[in-house]
Amino acid sequence: MPPTPINQVESLKADDASIHLPHHYELESKFVFLETHKSFVENYLENLLGHDEYYFTKNHTVHFDTLNLAALSEKLDSDSVKNKIRLRWYSDPKTNLDSSTIHFEVKNKINYYREKVRFPVALDPRTISSELKIGIFNSVSPNSIPLSLRASSETRYPVIYSTYSRKRYISKTGDWRINFDSDLTFVSANCKCFPDYVHSTIDTRRPIVIEIKGKSNRLPRELTALLANHQRSSFSKYLYFSEQVMKNHQSEASNNGLI
Repeated sequence: MPPTPINQVESLKADDASIHLPHHYELESKFVFLETHKSFVENYLENLLGHDEYYFTKNHTVHFDTLNLAALSEKLDSDSVKNKIRLRWYSDPKTNLDSSTIHFEVKNKINYYREKVRFPVALDPRTISSELKIGIFNSVSPNSIPLSLRASSETRYPVIYSTYSRKRYISKTGDWRINFDSDLTFVSANCKCFPDYVHSTIDTRRPIVIEIKGKSNRLPRELTALLANHQRSSFSKYLYFSEQVMKNHQSEASNNGLI
């Protein structure tokens, strides 16, 4: 029997009819499980889905937010319209070599519908990685955000640097892209936005995430058994990583007798 999901929310059912979307939007559905079910879920996907061209990568993300964490507040308040700005690059999990291209991404969401715009930027992933691992955000600054992405009057700063492993699949019909994300880890947090929060990793009870992206509101037939009676989740990696930063701070403070 498929494992029970976590972080469920009321949402569209898996058998809802297809709907018409603007050409630049697509439907994004997320299903979340505990990492203890990783082998089961991964074997299921491997047996029934095809591999995408860029099958296996380690994703590096710098999440941007305002000093008062407006984007995080959007998520906590469950606003139906969300805007995310992040810096993204990839590395090969086998060689640990970073890609030569780094992008700024803007992701806009209206409920479960999304659009994403990407812009390459002249930054060196190797320099950024070495800086961010020790909590220094010199190379990545608010001024590094392309002017065309600065839709808000509030300045956005690099807040959290995170990594996770991603395997990319495609449905047999080619209508859906399916991402399988695991090994979610935050590497460091910017103390200007999270004062006194520690820079560390966390490994306990991590989630694994299945993301399904396409134009149809019907889920791929290959995933029917795995996702039977499961609801879509509103899971956010940025929210998850922010919560881990706070939990680590509380744990550190408790160990030091501060709380």
